[in-house]
Amino acid sequence: MKRQIFVLAVLIAGLLSCSRNDGFISTEDGHFVRDGKPYWFVGANYWCGPVLGSPGKAGDRERLSHDLDVLKAAGVDNLRVLVGADENCRENKSIIPYLQGEPGELDPDLLEGLDYFMAELGKRGMTAVLYFNNHCPWSGGYTYYVKKVTGIEPPRYGTAEYGEYASLFVSMREAQELFLDHVRTMVSRTNSITGKAYKDDPAIFSWQIANEPRAFRDELHPQFTALMHEAAQLIRSIDPNHMISSGMEGMQGCENLPREYEDVHSDPLISYLTFHIWPDNWGFKDLYGDSRAQLEAHLDVARKLGKPLVVEEFGLLRDLENGERCYDFNSPTTHRDEYYSWIFDLVCKIASVRDNLAGANFWAFAGGGRQRQVIWEEGDPLIGDPPFEPQGMFSVYDCDTSTLNTVSAANEKIAQILEDSSEEQIVSISNGRGMEAKVSNVGPRIVELSVPDRDGKVVRLVSGSRNPGNFDKACSIVTTSASSVGFKLPGSGITLS
Repeated sequence: MKRQIFVLAVLIAGLLSCSRNDGFISTEDGHFVRDGKPYWFVGANYWCGPVLGSPGKAGDRERLSHDLDVLKAAGVDNLRVLVGADENCRENKSIIPYLQGEPGELDPDLLEGLDYFMAELGKRGMTAVLYFNNHCPWSGGYTYYVKKVTGIEPPRYGTAEYGEYASLFVSMREAQELFLDHVRTMVSRTNSITGKAYKDDPAIFSWQIANEPRAFRDELHPQFTALMHEAAQLIRSIDPNHMISSGMEGMQGCENLPREYEDVHSDPLISYLTFHIWPDNWGFKDLYGDSRAQLEAHLDVARKLGKPLVVEEFGLLRDLENGERCYDFNSPTTHRDEYYSWIFDLVCKIASVRDNLAGANFWAFAGGGRQRQVIWEEGDPLIGDPPFEPQGMFSVYDCDTSTLNTVSAANEKIAQILEDSSEEQIVSISNGRGMEAKVSNVGPRIVELSVPDRDGKVVRLVSGSRNPGNFDKACSIVTTSASSVGFKLPGSGITLS
């Protein structure tokens, strides 16, 4: 009889859980799941990784290997990475070398660099969020596609004219089709190093449509939302395995219509929500209070939509020197470390109660790179700060021991939470009248089965440790007896007894 109860409980757990066991990360009940277990992370932005993997210009595979090993040692296994830059105007300090020159013409060295990078991640059990487009010109993005259609050079970034120019991408179908063609090519790619199709590679955490995509003009919000959904549909038509994310910076990037954030992420093909926090850039007066307000606002939307939330960009300046910003990699990071620790603690606390905040990626890892000067010039090393920003502004180096210790400590806490939640318990108890079985912590769910006794005790299925609920509506009781129960899960076509 005990064996009967045991088998029944396990079958129920399997039916209730949609978790995969093939290495791909997916979502379930507002959380990430990896190999049937809950997954949270403290990761990093490392946009230049594929360039370092290139055998050509700017490639440095020795540094790449070193950087990945440093991150792995800190417990980091999730990186947010640029697929490749587009050619753009030098006035706006775009990345050199770039992957895409003329539309559809891709640098073979940089394609190999991406392949090599992904292969190295796979060896280390790490994953990457791969993003394509960008509303900022530092990787080409919006303005690249508009320029290729119009032939007009983009204005300087940060001006009103730039916003007007970049917004043309949202309304210009020819520009959008060039972008979608690029997405189609990259998602359909097969890795030249591993021979594995990208769509079949578990080292990809998710495809991401763009870095901080936005409409720029209120009247373009419907077109923007439609384009984001169209890009997601295109990715899904090629790749059935990986998650898809928007890359949005949150309501901050929705101009005067914060509802757009929810509209974009309400698409079932958008797997999880993203948002960014930039206290220095956004002029926060209360560092922690304003940051918490940002978190709570986006967490509310994630809860409403029942999807995970990731703060995939955040950063803080190094300590000021005589009241001035300091970009030297030898300068202290006391306040940054405190802020990082605060963000990471939120992830850990929320993970422990199974709320929807599922991860955080700091901006950005420079590893063994070092800036030569504050203003980037072609030929300078690529670090965490894109070429259009002061070099050393938000970069985290391999010599920033205190910061890396903070990252490592957070990942150790997450590992402990995962260990605690991954234990599977099977308990069978005979009370002389009937049987009771319990299965706990199957994936992010708890499944609890109580077999009715002679007094007709009702079968209960409980799912979710944060919001347990009675599953009376999820099954119909077919038969009951003193020692067994039969019931049917709707939509499964299966009756268990």
